[in-house]
Amino acid sequence: MNNNKLRLGSISILFTVIIICTILITIAALSYAKADYKESKAYATHITTMYETESLGQNWLAMISGIICDEQKNIDDVADVDNTKVDGNIISTSIEHQGQRLDIELKIDSKGNYSIIKWNNYTTWVEDTSVNLWQEE
Repeated sequence: MNNNKLRLGSISILFTVIIICTILITIAALSYAKADYKESKAYATHITTMYETESLGQNWLAMISGIICDEQKNIDDVADVDNTKVDGNIISTSIEHQGQRLDIELKIDSKGNYSIIKWNNYTTWVEDTSVNLWQEE
């Protein structure tokens, strides 16, 4: 009298669907993680380059400050520093480093003190036409 049969058909179908869904979710999560990792590496490179450019700007400012504070030198001696322009009482430079650009302008007062009137760090943009959205890398 074995009327209670164990039916595994619907349970195995449900289990198979759950396994397939779990595999698809895992694949999606791994692909998003890879994309996030790639994006974070690109961002880290950008930030590192930005800080390196800022450091070059600080070095330039230290050189200019040393020249300005030296009583034996005048403002025209600043023009001897690489890529430095003097226009009246305005000293300016543009520092380019790995796609970053830093524009600096200083204003010199009558006492020989300076104030920073411009300090802009930005990325020079170059269009990337190598991206093909229809083919895998």
